[in-house]
Amino acid sequence: PLMVAELISQKVKRHRIHDSGDFYSPEYFVSWFAIAKALPNIKFYAYTKQIILFQRFHKLGLIPDNLNIIQSLGGKFDHLIDETLPHAKIFHSIDELLAAGYVDTSESDLPAIDKNNVRIGLVVHGNKKGKFKGV
Repeated sequence: PLMVAELISQKVKRHRIHDSGDFYSPEYFVSWFAIAKALPNIKFYAYTKQIILFQRFHKLGLIPDNLNIIQSLGGKFDHLIDETLPHAKIFHSIDELLAAGYVDTSESDLPAIDKNNVRIGLVVHGNKKGKFKGV
């Protein structure tokens, strides 16, 4: 209830869940589902490496329409990521990102709100050794 009231008071139109961090439990996922359902006029989005939890909720149809969960590559469950659903990948250059057919969100991740953008790309900054592996 406090988060719903805060988002209403701020007159938010879109909200990214977590600037950093992730969903840490099934209950925490469900609490965000409740917030999104209570605020159908706000578009919510979040990145996650909790692939198994995400897929369980997706298969059960529990994720509200106004919440876009983006699977993030770079975790130990990358092999389970369904690339037909929204997912994010890090690239070493904009040319590499575009050649792979990803939407560039390096300057703004607002394209991640749109569930039709299933291939979310970011270009890593300041990586001279090329060792960066994920989101």
